[in-house]
Amino acid sequence: AAAQQQQQQQQQQQQLQAGGQWYWFYDDCEVKWVPYTQSQQEQLSHAWKHQVREFLVDGKWKVMFQFASSNANPSGFQQDSQAQGSWRRAIVYGVANNDGLLNGIYCEKQPL
Repeated sequence: AAAQQQQQQQQQQQQLQAGGQWYWFYDDCEVKWVPYTQSQQEQLSHAWKHQVREFLVDGKWKVMFQFASSNANPSGFQQDSQAQGSWRRAIVYGVANNDGLLNGIYCEKQPL
């Protein structure tokens, strides 16, 4: 029974909150979360819901999800699959608060 309860808790944590978006971490001269495009949002959400650990978004961005139950928000990393030694950038799913912040960091309204 305890194992089943733990599995249900993990499934609830894996669900994507209504009204949320996927963001990637931008840290070039300023720090902010940048939303993915609508098409990319759909790709990311589909992969998350089907627990795909690694995949390519638009054939370029390698995304690696972290399915740890300790994460407050669905999250992972992305990197440019076409650039040797590219930086890994954090990605997160969530809803910005009334101040436009997610985890204390400003969220852009539009993709770059």
